[in-house]
This record gives sequence, C-alpha cells and structure tokens, in this order.
Amino acid sequence: MSFNVGIPVMKCSLNPSKVKNSKSGKKSKTCPIDKAWNEMNDERIGRDKTIDKSMTNKNVWMEGSSQDDVVGIVQKEIDRVNEQRHAVGNKSVRSDTVSVISIIEKPSMTYMQTLSYEDKVKFLNDGHKVMTDLIHNWNPNWRIIEAVQHHDEFGGLSAHTHSIVLIPSIDKNGIPFFNAKGEVTTKFFHYIHKNYPIKMQELGYDIKDCRTYDMLTEEEKAERKLNPPKHGLSSQEYKQAHMKELAEDYKKLLAENKALKQELTIKESIIQKLKEDLEQYKAYVISLKEKLEEITRKAGARLMRIFGINVPDETPEYPSKDVNEEIKRMQKGLDEKDSRLYRVIPDNEDGKYRVVYRNAAGLYETVAGGFSSRDLADKFRKNMSEAARELGNGIKNGLKDGIS
Repeated sequence: MSFNVGIPVMKCSLNPSKVKNSKSGKKSKTCPIDKAWNEMNDERIGRDKTIDKSMTNKNVWMEGSSQDDVVGIVQKEIDRVNEQRHAVGNKSVRSDTVSVISIIEKPSMTYMQTLSYEDKVKFLNDGHKVMTDLIHNWNPNWRIIEAVQHHDEFGGLSAHTHSIVLIPSIDKNGIPFFNAKGEVTTKFFHYIHKNYPIKMQELGYDIKDCRTYDMLTEEEKAERKLNPPKHGLSSQEYKQAHMKELAEDYKKLLAENKALKQELTIKESIIQKLKEDLEQYKAYVISLKEKLEEITRKAGARLMRIFGINVPDETPEYPSKDVNEEIKRMQKGLDEKDSRLYRVIPDNEDGKYRVVYRNAAGLYETVAGGFSSRDLADKFRKNMSEAARELGNGIKNGLKDGIS
C-alpha cells in the first residue's frame, strides 16, 4: 500500500526571541531547545497525552542518548563559533540565534500499524540513514546530534523518528556562523520532501512522491498564491481523530462479537440436541440388534434363511423348543387351509388391497389387509403359500429330529 511520510521541521534556539514581528504582530515560533529535548528524551515531558511511559523502553536511540546534556552541547558549539569569530574581530552570534532544527519523520499511522515492532524499527532505521545523507548533502557542516525512534505514542501505532540537528555554517570568508534564515527555508523543505521519498523508494518502500513547489507550473504557482492550500490536521488533532475511529471500530467489534457468541450458543445447543438424538438412535440400533440376535437364536438358521436373512455360522440350525411349539400350532392351522385358496381382492378402503382365504363354507376370511398396492398384497400371498409349504413339508418331516 502506498503511504505518505510527513517531515515537519522546527527551528530551535537556546533563547528564542520574544519580540513580536512588526509586520505580522506575532511572536517568533522558534522553540526553546530544552523544551524540545525534554519532550524527545526518555523523560517524555510534553503535552502529548498519548505517550505511554510504560512503553518508553521500546524507544530506539540511533544518535546520542537520553542522558546527554543537549543544552550544554549546543552552548559548547556556540562558544566554539564565537571564539573563531572573535579571533578575526567579528561579533558573537545573537543570543536568540537559531542554532538547531528539530526534524520528525512521521510515517502514516495507517501504514505503521500494519507492521510488526521489528519492521517498524527497520523502516525508521532506513529512514534515518536517508535523512542523515540528505542533511549532509545540504550542508556538510550540519550534523545530527540526537536521533531517537519513538514507539511509545498511541500504543506504538504512531512510531516515528525525532532528530535534533546542529546547523553551523561557514560564510564566504570562511568564518563560522549560524544561518537558519538563509538555509532553513522553503527550498530546504522542498529539497527534503522531494528527495526523501525517492531515496526510500530505492530501498523498496512504497512511499508516495511529494510534488514540491519548484515542480509546479507557473500557472499552478499563481493559483497557489491566490488560493493557498489548507494544511492538514496537527499531530494532536490527527491522533484524536484516529483514536475516535479506533473507538468506533472497537464498538463494532464488540457488537459483532456479541452476535457471534449468540450464534455460537444456538449452534452449540443444536449440536447438543443432535448428540442426544444420536445416542438415543445408537441405543435403539443396539436394542434392535439384540432383538434380532435373540430372534435368530430362537428361530434357527434354516427358518431365518426362508426370509432371506443371512445368519452367523454358529447359529443353531433348528428352532428352539418354545418356537417349535408355536410352529406346530401354526402348522395345524395351515394344514387345515389349502394354500391355493389364498386370493388378493380390493379392500373396502379406496386404493387398498387385502389377502383373503376361502373356507369350507365358501366364505372369505381376511388373512391380512391394508396393502397399498396389488403387487405387495400378492407378494404376501405368495410368501404365505411358500411358508405353508415349507412348514407343511420341511418342518413336519425334517425339523422334529432337530428339536432339543
């Protein structure tokens, strides 16, 4: 995903001027160095309420350290410049001179929150190397004296680099001085914003190009003068807006989580009911199996095969004694009936059929009824006839010897 990197630059002084501008009536926006340093180092003294000091140990120092006396370092550099100026008869630099600039490399929070901590550190390390080269190429006398990665703002989502750059210069006569007015200008801002994305793209990062003022056409420059662009949100405003978005997303996640829990509860109850039904079905199947085994043992293999049921090899060949007695009773009834006298006729109910037997008096006795088709009734009739023959012949002549 393409993303932007904001690079705000702020002028800093040991003693910022408190005099109002005669034209604008506004005070200088130069920041006191000690204030910028206190917000940057591990003390993290500032107005940013998103700073979590329990995460400050995750910050990475790339230049200098939190224990440095930055005010003393800057004062020592000013003393060095003044000493060289005095040696050639020049005055000291002004007490309110801008001696350092504070630079922040602030990648899009939306992009940074997609990275792991290790990837954030790598990105900011690469960015720092690019920024160091750009600063040196702009003025070889400038140097970054402090640089730290902040990973303790907004829960680590707003990771960025904060640097302090000492900006001494040399005039045409080789005399040192501080020239923020002539060097920390719109051209410098354009130089940084134009080249930083290009160098980072060469390292494989999909940073959006920044179209600087010098890249505009004359017509575009004239339009910008007539309608100056409105600047985006400040760092604090952006964080507050992003925090509001995250809060809304959190509410949505809570609602979705509640709905998912309800759905899961319903599904769990359905699964539990299915499990109970399955256990009941298993118990029913087991009982049927036990009944079939019992019937098989009592009826014997030969009788079960009449009905087309295969039985285990160890099944007794002949029925048990109590079953045989019932067979004899049935046999007696079958002997009294001629199996050829079974008939299939329509039942009294529409579309139904029954099997009847014509007795000696010429009347029809119902053997079975309620068949949905003539074929089913006729099949039953044939089975009755076959059973009568089997029982009438096989059992009568063969089974008697097998009964125990």
